[in-house]
Amino acid sequence: MTSDNRGRGKRLWIQSGADLGRHEGYADGLRQRAQSIVGPDVELRVEGMPPGSYAPGASGHETFTEWTLTHHYGAIYIAERAVQAEREGFDGFIMPSFMDHGVALARAAAKIPVTGFTEAALAVSRAFADPVAFVSPHQGHARFLRRLLDSYGAARHRVATLAPPLMPDEVIAGKVPRERVIAAFEATVRALEPSEFEAVIPAEAFLATSLGTGPVQLADSAVPVLDGFAMGFAFVQALMALSPIATMQTSRAGRYAHVDYTRASHVRRVLRDGM
Repeated sequence: MTSDNRGRGKRLWIQSGADLGRHEGYADGLRQRAQSIVGPDVELRVEGMPPGSYAPGASGHETFTEWTLTHHYGAIYIAERAVQAEREGFDGFIMPSFMDHGVALARAAAKIPVTGFTEAALAVSRAFADPVAFVSPHQGHARFLRRLLDSYGAARHRVATLAPPLMPDEVIAGKVPRERVIAAFEATVRALEPSEFEAVIPAEAFLATSLGTGPVQLADSAVPVLDGFAMGFAFVQALMALSPIATMQTSRAGRYAHVDYTRASHVRRVLRDGM
């Protein structure tokens, strides 16, 4: 059972999968948007991947999503940050990405609530629409998201790719005008078969930030655009509120079986030293 901390303000660790040093202003924007959702009483800490951790000549998406080996290296780093967050007294941990990078490992490693944007979107969006269409910025992102949704048992939901595709690093760096992002998103949604979904979720943080929320006009109806950013932070805030309740704890019977971190660190150290 976690300690009952309902008498103090909550603390939330936001673990980006990006090297924040490469994107000036991104961390501040992320913090401000999150604060507007969770409210002023929640203390936020925004962290990224270590500087220079992208593979030489590669993007963050390639390094931590498309390439299986480096994806797992990144997931281990994220899980260890979740353990650090727990030790430092944080009440929750969120991966603000629709790749849910490291979320399963982090949940197995730490005892505080852990979630990512896609998991949160699936949990919350059903109260608004079912099924939904997730719009990915490019094909590599869409392939990974499709596999992730299937692993969550969410095969009924659609994944579409932005046309023309946009690379997140370019948008975050301000190289793509907001108007171009909006135009590409609306054109992509209009090209979909309306009978296959009831709402749309922009499946990348920059898309959610650029678009805000509102209807996308189709031929004969307006399809709601659900804000994945807002759903993610509202969901982790709900998990933090539930965690002090003794009966609302993560199961350790299967996928999230927990091992004491001291013992886990021993295994990792021996394996590393044996390489």
